[in-house]
Amino acid sequence: MPEIFTTNINSSVSLSVWKIVESEEFFFSNLRLDSRQIDDIKSLKLPKRRLEKLACRQALATLLPNQKLSVFYSENGAPKMNNLQLSFSHSDSYAVAAISKENRIGVDIEQLRPKIHNLYTRFLSQQEINRFDTNSTEILQILWGAKEAAYKLYQLKSLDFSSQIEIFELTQDRGEGTIQLTNEKINFQLFHWKIEDAVLVLAVK
Repeated sequence: MPEIFTTNINSSVSLSVWKIVESEEFFFSNLRLDSRQIDDIKSLKLPKRRLEKLACRQALATLLPNQKLSVFYSENGAPKMNNLQLSFSHSDSYAVAAISKENRIGVDIEQLRPKIHNLYTRFLSQQEINRFDTNSTEILQILWGAKEAAYKLYQLKSLDFSSQIEIFELTQDRGEGTIQLTNEKINFQLFHWKIEDAVLVLAVK
């Protein structure tokens, strides 16, 4: 089974990456899903979307073995489980699940694509452009993933990536950032990894 990366950030936060190579039948036969989720996933018209949702739940099952997975969604579309913070992400080939008992979290996985060089001025502030190496595809992909992860952490649909989410620091595997609101400033930590041909970013408050 292609579980390719699993890690514990601390006693509260864990994540797992699953490489999507199986069929829908594999996931339906291996996952312990309630009937509501089975119906919701089967109702999706695009096979790719069904596989992505199933693979995210397979990654979650890696973190919660032998548990029935009862996932629901908030009004903002964020996945939830009773007594756990939860975040999903997927790309063409990978699915990720992150869970936390205490911290607010957001996760994003992106496959490395050169077209990011044509887009970074849309999601980075001028200060960030000056701060980071915008010639590096990997750095740009990490920065995009960091902002996506922060957006999921806060779960506010109106956040502006360039003006309200700022990344201050990136080291080899860590980082720091803030979400700036009118009357609130939220600091978060970043953790990032290179996973085969993709970049994985986790934001933790």
